[in-house]
Amino acid sequence: MVLNKDEIEKRAKEIFNLNEKIRFVAFTIENKLIFYSMREGVKSYSPNNVDVEIGELRALIVTGIFGKLKEYFGEIEYFLTKFKKVNLFIIPFSKGVLTMTTEPDYLIENLTKIKEVLNKI
Repeated sequence: MVLNKDEIEKRAKEIFNLNEKIRFVAFTIENKLIFYSMREGVKSYSPNNVDVEIGELRALIVTGIFGKLKEYFGEIEYFLTKFKKVNLFIIPFSKGVLTMTTEPDYLIENLTKIKEVLNKI
């Protein structure tokens, strides 16, 4: 599959449609942020530059940690940071990393459907 912005945007919409508690998605491919978006009608708690950093820099830092630890613990499925206002997920997939924020009451069991979408990429 050829990865282009249209394909990623299509998958982002698919992810947003899975659950109304998903607030933000960002795709980092080959260490470059290629797409990020807040859910339509949802206001970000952070300024735009922080949203970009979340999608780009922080995802790269965490994936570096993943690489160092996988020898000992196996492949990472996801990384979750739970804040008072949002959950921040960093989810590696075959072509890159999905960064996603959700409402605090988002059920972790819903990640199975996210992984199904990522497997299509």
